[in-house]
Amino acid sequence: MKTKWVLILLVILAATPAAAASITVKSPVAGDNLEIGLTKSITWTYSGLPNATKIEIVLWRNGSKLGSIAQDLGLGSNGQGSYSWNAGTFAGGPALAGSGYSIKVRNSNNTVSAFSGSFSLIAKPTDPGNPPPLITLPIKMFPTTGQPCMAVTSPKAGALTNPFGTVYVMWTKNGSQDANVSVTLLRRVTGKARILGTEVPLAASTPNDTQFNWEPASLNPAPGIYAIKVRTLDGKCEAVSGDFTMQETGGIELLSPKGGEVWESGTSHAVTWKRSGNIQTVDILLARTGSWNKALVQGIDAKLGTMSCVFAKDANDAAGSQCYYRVFLKQSAGGSTNFSGCFTLAGNPDLAVSASFSPTMANVGTNLTFAIKIENKGMFRSQACQGDFYVNGVVAQSFPVPAIDPGATATVSRIWKLACPGTVKIIIDPGQANVDPDKANNSWEKVLCSN
Repeated sequence: MKTKWVLILLVILAATPAAAASITVKSPVAGDNLEIGLTKSITWTYSGLPNATKIEIVLWRNGSKLGSIAQDLGLGSNGQGSYSWNAGTFAGGPALAGSGYSIKVRNSNNTVSAFSGSFSLIAKPTDPGNPPPLITLPIKMFPTTGQPCMAVTSPKAGALTNPFGTVYVMWTKNGSQDANVSVTLLRRVTGKARILGTEVPLAASTPNDTQFNWEPASLNPAPGIYAIKVRTLDGKCEAVSGDFTMQETGGIELLSPKGGEVWESGTSHAVTWKRSGNIQTVDILLARTGSWNKALVQGIDAKLGTMSCVFAKDANDAAGSQCYYRVFLKQSAGGSTNFSGCFTLAGNPDLAVSASFSPTMANVGTNLTFAIKIENKGMFRSQACQGDFYVNGVVAQSFPVPAIDPGATATVSRIWKLACPGTVKIIIDPGQANVDPDKANNSWEKVLCSN
Protein backbone atom coordinates (compact mmCIF):
# COMPACT_ATOMS: atom_id res chain seq x y z
CA MET A 1 0.00 0.00 0.00
CA LYS A 2 2.88 2.42 0.83
CA THR A 3 4.40 1.85 -2.62
CA LYS A 4 1.05 2.72 -4.23
CA TRP A 5 0.84 6.11 -2.42
CA VAL A 6 4.46 6.97 -3.42
CA LEU A 7 3.62 6.31 -7.06
CA ILE A 8 0.49 8.47 -6.85
CA LEU A 9 2.53 11.32 -5.32
CA LEU A 10 5.14 11.07 -8.07
CA VAL A 11 2.41 11.25 -10.74
CA ILE A 12 0.93 14.38 -9.09
CA LEU A 13 4.33 16.06 -8.91
CA ALA A 14 5.09 15.23 -12.55
CA ALA A 15 1.79 16.73 -13.67
CA THR A 16 2.38 20.00 -11.78
CA PRO A 17 3.79 22.63 -14.25
CA ALA A 18 6.97 24.50 -13.34
CA ALA A 19 6.52 28.14 -12.39
CA ALA A 20 7.02 30.44 -15.36
CA ALA A 21 10.11 32.63 -15.22
CA SER A 22 9.34 36.29 -14.59
CA ILE A 23 10.84 39.65 -13.62
CA THR A 24 8.97 42.58 -12.05
CA VAL A 25 10.50 46.07 -11.83
CA LYS A 26 9.60 47.57 -8.43
CA SER A 27 11.34 50.94 -8.75
CA PRO A 28 11.35 53.54 -10.15
CA VAL A 29 7.55 53.67 -10.11
CA ALA A 30 5.13 55.52 -12.38
CA GLY A 31 5.14 59.26 -11.68
CA ASP A 32 8.60 59.37 -10.03
CA ASN A 33 10.68 62.53 -10.59
CA LEU A 34 14.38 61.62 -10.52
CA GLU A 35 16.97 64.38 -10.32
CA ILE A 36 19.67 63.94 -12.96
CA GLY A 37 23.02 63.05 -11.39
CA LEU A 38 21.65 61.73 -8.09
CA THR A 39 21.85 58.03 -7.18
CA LYS A 40 18.58 56.10 -7.49
CA SER A 41 18.07 52.42 -6.69
CA ILE A 42 16.61 50.33 -9.49
CA THR A 43 14.98 47.31 -7.84
CA TRP A 44 13.27 44.21 -9.15
CA THR A 45 11.90 40.85 -8.06
CA TYR A 46 12.19 37.59 -9.99
CA SER A 47 11.07 33.99 -9.97
CA GLY A 48 11.76 30.85 -11.99
CA LEU A 49 15.24 32.00 -13.11
CA PRO A 50 18.55 30.21 -12.37
CA ASN A 51 20.82 31.98 -9.89
CA ALA A 52 23.54 32.21 -12.56
CA THR A 53 21.31 34.35 -14.83
CA LYS A 54 22.92 37.60 -15.97
CA ILE A 55 20.77 40.64 -16.60
CA GLU A 56 20.93 43.95 -18.47
CA ILE A 57 19.26 47.24 -17.49
CA VAL A 58 18.20 49.49 -20.41
CA LEU A 59 16.86 53.06 -20.52
CA TRP A 60 13.83 53.71 -22.78
CA ARG A 61 11.85 56.85 -23.63
CA ASN A 62 8.41 57.10 -25.22
CA GLY A 63 8.59 53.54 -26.54
CA SER A 64 12.11 53.85 -28.04
CA LYS A 65 15.27 52.29 -26.68
CA LEU A 66 17.96 54.84 -25.74
CA GLY A 67 20.79 52.62 -24.53
CA SER A 68 22.19 50.30 -21.89
CA ILE A 69 22.57 51.40 -18.27
CA ALA A 70 24.36 48.24 -17.10
CA GLN A 71 25.17 44.78 -18.46
CA ASP A 72 26.21 41.40 -17.08
CA LEU A 73 24.76 42.15 -13.65
CA GLY A 74 24.01 39.39 -11.17
CA LEU A 75 20.37 38.45 -10.88
CA GLY A 76 20.23 39.01 -7.11
CA SER A 77 19.29 36.69 -4.27
CA ASN A 78 16.19 35.39 -2.58
CA GLY A 79 14.02 36.62 -5.45
CA GLN A 80 15.20 40.26 -5.24
CA GLY A 81 17.80 42.39 -7.01
CA SER A 82 18.95 46.00 -7.11
CA TYR A 83 21.32 48.39 -8.86
CA SER A 84 22.47 51.89 -7.86
CA TRP A 85 21.94 54.16 -10.86
CA ASN A 86 23.40 57.62 -11.39
CA ALA A 87 20.12 58.97 -12.79
CA GLY A 88 20.34 60.01 -16.45
CA THR A 89 23.46 58.06 -17.41
CA PHE A 90 23.44 55.39 -20.12
CA ALA A 91 25.63 54.23 -23.00
CA GLY A 92 25.23 57.05 -25.52
CA GLY A 93 23.92 59.51 -22.91
CA PRO A 94 23.49 61.50 -20.80
CA ALA A 95 19.72 61.88 -20.92
CA LEU A 96 17.94 65.23 -20.99
CA ALA A 97 15.40 66.41 -18.48
CA GLY A 98 11.88 65.41 -19.49
CA SER A 99 9.09 62.85 -19.14
CA GLY A 100 8.26 59.49 -20.73
CA TYR A 101 11.28 57.53 -19.42
CA SER A 102 11.13 53.89 -18.32
CA ILE A 103 13.55 51.17 -17.20
CA LYS A 104 13.67 47.71 -18.78
CA VAL A 105 15.25 44.83 -16.86
CA ARG A 106 15.89 41.71 -18.97
CA ASN A 107 17.93 38.52 -19.01
CA SER A 108 20.90 38.28 -21.39
CA ASN A 109 18.94 36.61 -24.23
CA ASN A 110 15.90 38.88 -23.72
CA THR A 111 13.47 36.00 -23.20
CA VAL A 112 12.35 37.34 -19.81
CA SER A 113 11.95 41.07 -19.23
CA ALA A 114 9.83 43.78 -17.58
CA PHE A 115 9.41 47.56 -17.71
CA SER A 116 9.07 50.04 -14.89
CA GLY A 117 6.33 52.64 -14.81
CA SER A 118 6.85 55.89 -16.74
CA PHE A 119 8.90 58.46 -14.80
CA SER A 120 10.52 61.87 -15.39
CA LEU A 121 14.11 63.08 -15.19
CA ILE A 122 14.47 66.58 -13.75
CA ALA A 123 17.45 68.92 -14.06
CA LYS A 124 19.64 69.88 -11.13
CA PRO A 125 18.22 72.99 -9.42
CA THR A 126 21.57 74.77 -9.69
CA ASP A 127 21.96 74.01 -13.40
CA PRO A 128 18.47 73.76 -14.95
CA GLY A 129 18.08 72.25 -18.37
CA ASN A 130 21.60 70.85 -18.68
CA PRO A 131 22.34 67.12 -18.37
CA PRO A 132 25.15 65.82 -16.16
CA PRO A 133 28.57 65.19 -17.69
CA LEU A 134 29.17 61.85 -19.36
CA ILE A 135 30.69 59.35 -16.94
CA THR A 136 32.12 55.89 -17.40
CA LEU A 137 29.41 53.26 -17.02
CA PRO A 138 30.01 50.08 -15.03
CA ILE A 139 29.42 47.77 -17.98
CA LYS A 140 31.71 45.48 -19.93
CA MET A 141 32.15 47.57 -23.07
CA PHE A 142 35.93 47.80 -22.81
CA PRO A 143 38.40 44.91 -22.86
CA THR A 144 41.38 44.76 -20.54
CA THR A 145 43.54 46.59 -23.11
CA GLY A 146 41.76 49.87 -22.23
CA GLN A 147 40.72 50.36 -25.84
CA PRO A 148 37.08 50.36 -27.03
CA CYS A 149 35.98 46.91 -28.12
CA MET A 150 34.60 48.45 -31.33
CA ALA A 151 34.53 51.81 -33.14
CA VAL A 152 32.49 52.80 -36.23
CA THR A 153 34.83 54.71 -38.54
CA SER A 154 32.45 55.28 -41.48
CA PRO A 155 30.25 57.17 -42.05
CA LYS A 156 32.13 59.94 -40.30
CA ALA A 157 30.60 62.66 -38.15
CA GLY A 158 29.41 65.54 -40.33
CA ALA A 159 29.36 63.51 -43.56
CA LEU A 160 26.77 64.37 -46.24
CA THR A 161 25.13 61.22 -47.57
CA ASN A 162 23.32 60.78 -50.87
CA PRO A 163 20.17 58.70 -50.26
CA PHE A 164 20.54 57.15 -53.71
CA GLY A 165 24.20 56.20 -53.43
CA THR A 166 26.00 53.56 -51.37
CA VAL A 167 26.84 54.07 -47.70
CA TYR A 168 29.97 52.20 -46.69
CA VAL A 169 29.67 51.21 -43.04
CA MET A 170 33.10 50.35 -41.58
CA TRP A 171 34.30 49.62 -38.08
CA THR A 172 37.33 48.44 -36.15
CA LYS A 173 37.28 45.78 -33.44
CA ASN A 174 39.56 44.74 -30.60
CA GLY A 175 39.84 41.35 -29.00
CA SER A 176 37.84 38.19 -29.51
CA GLN A 177 34.23 38.88 -30.52
CA ASP A 178 31.07 37.23 -31.81
CA ALA A 179 31.49 36.27 -35.48
CA ASN A 180 28.37 38.23 -36.50
CA VAL A 181 26.91 41.66 -35.87
CA SER A 182 23.67 43.53 -36.46
CA VAL A 183 23.62 46.90 -38.22
CA THR A 184 20.96 49.47 -37.35
CA LEU A 185 20.06 52.92 -38.69
CA LEU A 186 19.33 55.49 -35.97
CA ARG A 187 17.32 58.68 -36.58
CA ARG A 188 18.32 61.55 -34.35
CA VAL A 189 15.68 63.12 -32.11
CA THR A 190 15.65 66.93 -32.14
CA GLY A 191 17.48 68.32 -29.12
CA LYS A 192 20.82 69.57 -27.86
CA ALA A 193 22.05 66.23 -26.62
CA ARG A 194 22.90 63.40 -28.96
CA ILE A 195 19.86 61.26 -28.24
CA LEU A 196 18.94 58.82 -30.99
CA GLY A 197 15.30 57.80 -31.39
CA THR A 198 13.83 55.71 -34.22
CA GLU A 199 15.74 52.51 -35.03
CA VAL A 200 15.51 50.77 -38.42
CA PRO A 201 17.31 47.39 -38.83
CA LEU A 202 19.61 47.33 -41.86
CA ALA A 203 21.00 43.83 -41.24
CA ALA A 204 19.79 41.44 -38.55
CA SER A 205 23.01 39.44 -38.94
CA THR A 206 26.09 40.06 -41.08
CA PRO A 207 29.72 38.88 -40.68
CA ASN A 208 31.79 40.83 -38.15
CA ASP A 209 34.37 41.56 -40.85
CA THR A 210 34.50 45.37 -40.31
CA GLN A 211 32.49 46.39 -43.42
CA PHE A 212 28.87 46.46 -44.55
CA ASN A 213 27.50 48.21 -47.65
CA TRP A 214 24.05 49.78 -47.38
CA GLU A 215 21.89 51.04 -50.27
CA PRO A 216 19.62 53.74 -48.74
CA ALA A 217 17.33 53.84 -51.80
CA SER A 218 15.65 50.67 -50.53
CA LEU A 219 14.26 52.69 -47.60
CA ASN A 220 13.99 56.09 -49.31
CA PRO A 221 14.91 57.77 -46.00
CA ALA A 222 13.74 61.30 -45.26
CA PRO A 223 16.38 64.03 -45.01
CA GLY A 224 17.76 64.48 -41.52
CA ILE A 225 20.46 63.54 -39.01
CA TYR A 226 21.29 59.85 -38.67
CA ALA A 227 23.86 57.49 -37.16
CA ILE A 228 24.76 53.82 -37.64
CA LYS A 229 24.95 51.31 -34.77
CA VAL A 230 26.95 48.09 -35.03
CA ARG A 231 26.36 45.49 -32.30
CA THR A 232 27.64 41.96 -31.82
CA LEU A 233 24.85 39.39 -31.77
CA ASP A 234 25.76 38.29 -28.24
CA GLY A 235 25.18 41.89 -27.11
CA LYS A 236 28.58 42.22 -25.47
CA CYS A 237 29.91 44.98 -27.70
CA GLU A 238 28.43 47.81 -29.73
CA ALA A 239 29.45 51.14 -31.22
CA VAL A 240 27.66 54.07 -32.85
CA SER A 241 28.99 56.25 -35.64
CA GLY A 242 29.13 60.01 -35.59
CA ASP A 243 26.06 61.93 -36.75
CA PHE A 244 25.80 62.27 -40.54
CA THR A 245 23.27 64.07 -42.74
CA MET A 246 20.96 62.36 -45.21
CA GLN A 247 20.51 64.90 -47.98
CA GLU A 248 17.29 65.91 -49.74
CA THR A 249 17.80 64.91 -53.35
CA GLY A 250 15.55 64.72 -56.38
CA GLY A 251 13.12 67.05 -58.09
CA ILE A 252 9.52 67.96 -58.86
CA GLU A 253 7.83 68.24 -62.24
CA LEU A 254 4.73 70.41 -62.58
CA LEU A 255 2.03 68.62 -64.61
CA SER A 256 -0.89 71.07 -64.44
CA PRO A 257 -1.89 73.75 -65.10
CA LYS A 258 -0.10 73.65 -68.42
CA GLY A 259 -0.93 77.18 -69.59
CA GLY A 260 -3.62 78.55 -71.85
CA GLU A 261 -6.46 77.87 -69.39
CA VAL A 262 -9.12 80.52 -68.81
CA TRP A 263 -10.52 80.27 -65.31
CA GLU A 264 -13.09 82.28 -63.46
CA SER A 265 -11.46 84.18 -60.59
CA GLY A 266 -12.16 82.66 -57.17
CA THR A 267 -12.74 79.11 -58.43
CA SER A 268 -10.86 75.95 -57.36
CA HIS A 269 -8.59 73.95 -59.65
CA ALA A 270 -6.10 71.12 -59.13
CA VAL A 271 -2.34 71.66 -59.25
CA THR A 272 -0.63 68.34 -60.01
CA TRP A 273 3.02 67.32 -60.04
CA LYS A 274 5.40 64.36 -60.16
CA ARG A 275 7.99 63.82 -57.43
CA SER A 276 11.37 62.11 -57.76
CA GLY A 277 13.90 61.31 -55.06
CA ASN A 278 13.12 62.03 -51.41
CA ILE A 279 11.78 65.57 -51.79
CA GLN A 280 9.63 66.11 -48.68
CA THR A 281 7.42 69.19 -49.07
CA VAL A 282 6.46 71.71 -51.75
CA ASP A 283 5.01 75.23 -51.85
CA ILE A 284 2.50 76.44 -54.47
CA LEU A 285 2.51 80.11 -55.44
CA LEU A 286 0.39 82.18 -57.81
CA ALA A 287 2.21 84.91 -59.71
CA ARG A 288 1.03 87.58 -62.15
CA THR A 289 3.01 89.21 -64.91
CA GLY A 290 5.07 91.81 -63.08
CA SER A 291 6.14 91.49 -59.46
CA TRP A 292 2.96 90.31 -57.71
CA ASN A 293 2.79 86.82 -56.20
CA LYS A 294 1.20 85.08 -53.23
CA ALA A 295 1.46 81.66 -51.59
CA LEU A 296 -1.56 79.44 -52.18
CA VAL A 297 -0.36 76.60 -49.93
CA GLN A 298 2.95 75.86 -48.19
CA GLY A 299 4.64 72.77 -46.78
CA ILE A 300 2.47 70.27 -48.66
CA ASP A 301 3.60 66.62 -48.57
CA ALA A 302 5.36 66.15 -51.91
CA LYS A 303 4.20 62.53 -52.10
CA LEU A 304 0.56 63.66 -52.55
CA GLY A 305 1.15 64.79 -56.14
CA THR A 306 -2.01 66.96 -56.24
CA MET A 307 -3.62 69.82 -54.35
CA SER A 308 -6.81 71.79 -55.03
CA CYS A 309 -6.24 75.55 -54.80
CA VAL A 310 -8.49 78.60 -55.08
CA PHE A 311 -7.29 80.95 -57.83
CA ALA A 312 -8.32 84.56 -57.27
CA LYS A 313 -7.17 87.61 -59.22
CA ASP A 314 -4.79 90.15 -57.76
CA ALA A 315 -6.92 92.80 -56.02
CA ASN A 316 -4.96 95.50 -57.87
CA ASP A 317 -5.98 94.25 -61.31
CA ALA A 318 -7.79 96.96 -63.24
CA ALA A 319 -11.55 96.42 -63.23
CA GLY A 320 -12.57 94.18 -66.09
CA SER A 321 -8.98 93.31 -67.09
CA GLN A 322 -7.71 89.85 -67.89
CA CYS A 323 -4.15 89.37 -66.60
CA TYR A 324 -1.80 86.53 -67.31
CA TYR A 325 -0.88 84.32 -64.38
CA ARG A 326 1.48 81.41 -63.67
CA VAL A 327 1.72 78.74 -60.99
CA PHE A 328 5.12 78.31 -59.31
CA LEU A 329 5.78 74.96 -57.64
CA LYS A 330 8.91 74.93 -55.52
CA GLN A 331 10.72 72.72 -53.07
CA SER A 332 10.03 74.02 -49.53
CA ALA A 333 13.66 73.46 -48.52
CA GLY A 334 14.90 75.36 -51.57
CA GLY A 335 16.25 73.96 -54.80
CA SER A 336 13.95 72.65 -57.50
CA THR A 337 11.36 75.14 -58.85
CA ASN A 338 8.87 74.61 -61.70
CA PHE A 339 6.42 77.06 -63.24
CA SER A 340 3.45 76.65 -65.53
CA GLY A 341 2.65 78.35 -68.80
CA CYS A 342 0.56 81.52 -68.72
CA PHE A 343 -3.16 81.21 -68.04
CA THR A 344 -5.95 83.72 -67.57
CA LEU A 345 -8.02 84.55 -64.53
CA ALA A 346 -11.07 86.31 -65.91
CA GLY A 347 -13.64 88.40 -64.08
CA ASN A 348 -16.74 86.85 -62.57
CA PRO A 349 -20.36 86.67 -63.66
CA ASP A 350 -22.68 89.24 -62.09
CA LEU A 351 -26.29 88.07 -62.12
CA ALA A 352 -28.95 90.78 -61.68
CA VAL A 353 -32.65 89.97 -61.44
CA SER A 354 -35.76 92.06 -62.15
CA ALA A 355 -39.38 91.06 -62.70
CA SER A 356 -42.68 92.28 -64.11
CA PHE A 357 -46.14 90.73 -63.84
CA SER A 358 -49.53 90.88 -65.51
CA PRO A 359 -52.23 91.77 -65.08
CA THR A 360 -50.98 94.64 -62.94
CA MET A 361 -54.44 95.16 -61.47
CA ALA A 362 -56.15 92.02 -60.20
CA ASN A 363 -58.38 90.63 -57.51
CA VAL A 364 -57.43 88.01 -54.94
CA GLY A 365 -57.48 84.59 -56.58
CA THR A 366 -56.37 85.87 -59.99
CA ASN A 367 -53.41 84.10 -61.64
CA LEU A 368 -50.48 86.48 -62.11
CA THR A 369 -47.86 85.71 -64.73
CA PHE A 370 -44.33 86.81 -63.75
CA ALA A 371 -41.65 87.50 -66.37
CA ILE A 372 -38.36 87.05 -64.44
CA LYS A 373 -35.43 88.65 -66.22
CA ILE A 374 -31.87 87.53 -65.26
CA GLU A 375 -29.03 89.55 -66.79
CA ASN A 376 -25.32 88.68 -66.61
CA LYS A 377 -23.59 92.05 -66.09
CA GLY A 378 -20.22 90.43 -65.43
CA MET A 379 -17.27 89.37 -67.62
CA PHE A 380 -17.56 85.60 -67.30
CA ARG A 381 -20.20 83.11 -68.46
CA SER A 382 -22.33 82.08 -65.50
CA GLN A 383 -22.94 78.52 -64.41
CA ALA A 384 -26.46 77.09 -64.64
CA CYS A 385 -28.07 77.53 -61.24
CA GLN A 386 -31.42 77.74 -59.42
CA GLY A 387 -33.93 80.49 -58.68
CA ASP A 388 -36.39 80.53 -55.76
CA PHE A 389 -39.84 82.19 -55.78
CA TYR A 390 -40.86 83.19 -52.24
CA VAL A 391 -44.31 84.15 -51.00
CA ASN A 392 -44.46 85.68 -47.53
CA GLY A 393 -41.00 84.38 -46.69
CA VAL A 394 -41.64 80.78 -47.79
CA VAL A 395 -40.35 79.15 -50.99
CA ALA A 396 -43.42 78.55 -53.15
CA GLN A 397 -41.58 77.48 -56.30
CA SER A 398 -38.03 76.80 -57.52
CA PHE A 399 -36.98 77.07 -61.15
CA PRO A 400 -33.86 76.43 -63.25
CA VAL A 401 -31.71 79.31 -64.47
CA PRO A 402 -29.60 78.53 -67.57
CA ALA A 403 -25.95 79.49 -68.07
CA ILE A 404 -25.79 83.07 -69.36
CA ASP A 405 -23.03 84.67 -71.43
CA PRO A 406 -21.58 88.06 -70.40
CA GLY A 407 -24.02 90.84 -71.42
CA ALA A 408 -26.82 88.36 -72.22
CA THR A 409 -30.22 87.94 -70.60
CA ALA A 410 -32.46 84.98 -69.81
CA THR A 411 -36.20 85.22 -69.03
CA VAL A 412 -38.14 82.72 -66.94
CA SER A 413 -41.97 82.71 -66.51
CA ARG A 414 -43.74 81.79 -63.28
CA ILE A 415 -47.48 81.83 -62.42
CA TRP A 416 -48.82 82.60 -58.97
CA LYS A 417 -52.42 82.98 -57.74
CA LEU A 418 -52.74 86.31 -55.97
CA ALA A 419 -53.39 85.98 -52.25
CA CYS A 420 -53.57 88.51 -49.47
CA PRO A 421 -51.33 89.25 -47.72
CA GLY A 422 -48.93 88.67 -50.60
CA THR A 423 -45.25 89.65 -50.62
CA VAL A 424 -43.26 88.09 -53.46
CA LYS A 425 -39.45 87.78 -53.43
CA ILE A 426 -37.23 86.22 -56.12
CA ILE A 427 -33.66 85.11 -55.35
CA ILE A 428 -31.23 83.96 -58.03
CA ASP A 429 -28.48 81.41 -57.26
CA PRO A 430 -29.12 80.94 -53.52
CA GLY A 431 -26.79 77.92 -53.61
CA GLN A 432 -23.92 80.12 -54.90
CA ALA A 433 -23.02 78.02 -57.91
CA ASN A 434 -21.31 81.16 -59.20
CA VAL A 435 -18.59 83.33 -57.70
CA ASP A 436 -20.68 86.52 -57.85
CA PRO A 437 -19.02 89.57 -56.23
CA ASP A 438 -22.32 91.54 -56.07
CA LYS A 439 -25.02 89.60 -54.23
CA ALA A 440 -27.22 92.66 -53.66
CA ASN A 441 -28.70 92.53 -57.18
CA ASN A 442 -29.46 88.80 -57.00
CA SER A 443 -32.90 89.40 -55.48
CA TRP A 444 -36.16 91.27 -56.33
CA GLU A 445 -39.07 91.88 -53.92
CA LYS A 446 -42.59 93.33 -54.26
CA VAL A 447 -45.60 93.69 -51.94
CA LEU A 448 -48.65 92.85 -54.11
CA CYS A 449 -51.37 92.73 -51.47
CA SER A 450 -51.65 93.73 -47.83
CA ASN A 451 -54.44 93.45 -45.29
